[in-house]
Amino acid sequence: MSNFKKNVFRRLPTFAIVTLGVVYSFGDEVHLKNGLVLEGKAVYVQALDGSGNRNAGEIAVYPILMTDEGYKRCFVPRRQRVQIIPQAELSKYDKFKIPQRTLGRSKMLARVGVFVNATQFTKFGRRTVTVKTPNGPRAIIQGVTDITPRQITVIGLKEHWKYGIATTSIEFPILDAMIRNVTDQQNPEDRMMIARFYAQAGMYRHSERELESIQKDFADYAERVGVKLGEVRQLMCQQLLVELQRRKLAGQHALVYRASKRFPVQKASATVRRDVRATISDYDQARDNGELVLALLGDLQAEIKDQDQLKSLAPLRSTVTEELNYETLGRLDAFLNLADDKTLTAQEKLSLAYSGWVLGSANAVTNLEVALRLWDARVVVMDFLRTDDFNQRKVKLIGLQRLEGVSATTIQQMIPLLPPAIETPNLRVGSAFPVTVTSDKSNNDGKAATSDVRYSVLLPTGYNHHHSYPMIVALHSARRTAEKELSWWGGTAVRPLQSQRRGYIVIAPEYTRDKQALYDYSARTHRIVIESIRNARKRFNVNSDRIYLAGHGMGGDAAFDIGMSHPDIFAGVIPITGVSDGICKYYYKNAKALPWYVVVGELDRDTLARNMRDISRMLRLGFNIMYVEYEGRGYETYYEEIHRLFDWMDQHQRPKPPREIEVDIVRSSDNRFYWVKLDGLPDTLSLDGPPNNRKVRVKKMLLNARVNVGNAVNVRSGAEKTTIWLSPEFVDFDRRVRIEIKGRQRFNDFLRPDLQAMLEDLRNRGDRQRLFWVKMEFN
Repeated sequence: MSNFKKNVFRRLPTFAIVTLGVVYSFGDEVHLKNGLVLEGKAVYVQALDGSGNRNAGEIAVYPILMTDEGYKRCFVPRRQRVQIIPQAELSKYDKFKIPQRTLGRSKMLARVGVFVNATQFTKFGRRTVTVKTPNGPRAIIQGVTDITPRQITVIGLKEHWKYGIATTSIEFPILDAMIRNVTDQQNPEDRMMIARFYAQAGMYRHSERELESIQKDFADYAERVGVKLGEVRQLMCQQLLVELQRRKLAGQHALVYRASKRFPVQKASATVRRDVRATISDYDQARDNGELVLALLGDLQAEIKDQDQLKSLAPLRSTVTEELNYETLGRLDAFLNLADDKTLTAQEKLSLAYSGWVLGSANAVTNLEVALRLWDARVVVMDFLRTDDFNQRKVKLIGLQRLEGVSATTIQQMIPLLPPAIETPNLRVGSAFPVTVTSDKSNNDGKAATSDVRYSVLLPTGYNHHHSYPMIVALHSARRTAEKELSWWGGTAVRPLQSQRRGYIVIAPEYTRDKQALYDYSARTHRIVIESIRNARKRFNVNSDRIYLAGHGMGGDAAFDIGMSHPDIFAGVIPITGVSDGICKYYYKNAKALPWYVVVGELDRDTLARNMRDISRMLRLGFNIMYVEYEGRGYETYYEEIHRLFDWMDQHQRPKPPREIEVDIVRSSDNRFYWVKLDGLPDTLSLDGPPNNRKVRVKKMLLNARVNVGNAVNVRSGAEKTTIWLSPEFVDFDRRVRIEIKGRQRFNDFLRPDLQAMLEDLRNRGDRQRLFWVKMEFN
């Protein structure tokens, strides 16, 4: 047992499972979702956030080693809640054994570094991997001994090295060749076993083809194969339907519509056929409603006699005609629902359409003059966000404040529906392209932003700026480029992979210096990553409540540090083969509000030992963390974890701003947390980089800020200047607000919404989901 595991078990109480709901069991196994083993039983575990579905039953897991999927182990903290979901009978897997001859096996390496090269497995299940070692590259011959639908067991033929890899990580032609080499293709039972195996692995199309081939080659098996073929086709259709539903949620509507029209409904069950027909009908209805909207707008506009109104309405109709699609059609629901209402005039109906377009259907109004002012406000807000000159922005703001009926609430409703503030002429979908963040010469602090911030971006299939997308911030390792990191998450235009299919934007900041081999824990790195995020939020339609920080190797080290230093930005952090080191030992408490998904290899660069301190603390203190350790594996990219990473991200989003903030600060550049920003921090916080000298005691500064029940705001820190942002989410604007800084009352009055504060903060950070109505500064 590793030192990390010994440390975890030594500090934690006896393991136990407390059942809170129904446990679904099949024979000797308890089935949950993700394929982990708990106390010797195969379970499928899916961590829940606070709003998860609890209908299927729950269990509370005390500190426990959830082992074993055969090739990896997972740790979760005490009392982590999981959802139990009934699954099909999975206890009887088909297994293929491949005989391998071992030759004078020597002791295995204590650490496994980067694979310099790896050949493909032959049909005999053998390959050669060249591993980087302190003594130079070393070639190791490996052989596959067992193949199951979930994992493939690999051993060293000359070294004592055994580990597992996910079956789905092997390319199908190679997997198929290995299986057929140890089976008799003239034996129908062997062929049936192959078909069952592919079905158990979720490879239904391959299972279907094998069954059809058996049906053709062995007439006596026709009836038996026919039954199995029907079952496999049902499962395949269900799998296709799930994929279509996922693509629809990702905003890939044209693709979903085309695929639904080509769906193999003749093979599907009545339930699946009904769902597919409903999907097609939904899109057909949307198309008809879109055509109806444009026709109605033209007919209603023809009834308007006021020439000034007609002149004002013309550009509105052009905009709606140009931008009307499946994503924007919902803004016109109120208009469509009341289009036949005889009690409403043409002006009132047009007002419902155009005000709904700007504010959303739920906020549509029937006063056409108000609707026209809302469009004027929309233009002014976009000009404000796109203007670099501070004085010009002040002029725009004055014009906005003079518009009757336009309030802070109105602007808040408008902002999520605005187009991107920054236009991207070279925008490409499906292929990575570079972005350079240009300098803003009129920043509020009077300093010009540096221009060394660059990142690459990969947009998902069917990208549409009217759809709000989650975003992954991917930090590359020392040996990989930003483009390689993007391709790991999303592939290419020719071969689109998970981020493109699941509807995620991925950006890869250029955060390293030339030939940098180790993460530097510098303020420069943080600035580049944060500025890349802010620029992407202004350039693309990013859901700021769903931004995930991830990294490989050195990028994983950076993900630990940046996630702990800026927990208010992210919905989750995914360090892969990363270590929590350096400044992280002072910052681990800051990570409590964040979900973590940590992936490591057991034999990777002392990762377990280096992570032991912080990860064991996070487990012991009940942080939301999943710690995944691949047995017998070293420094790899672990692509087989990709599907679970996306499932995990789908479950997590950034929580609302907390009413209480308590964080440690050791770096003066880490000066904004949620709704508080600090300037003039003590000189003792000048640390910029890892605290390499262990004899030097690093000093921390505590920030404690809270909003009390009595509408009182208290902030304590060692900073000279404190800036706070407030919103009605956690402060009652209808009551007097008392603000205390360092124990001294600095404000006791009613707050008034400040459009300038709201728009300047939006322009600076690009965060549409977290808008602040008031900015207050105290020296």
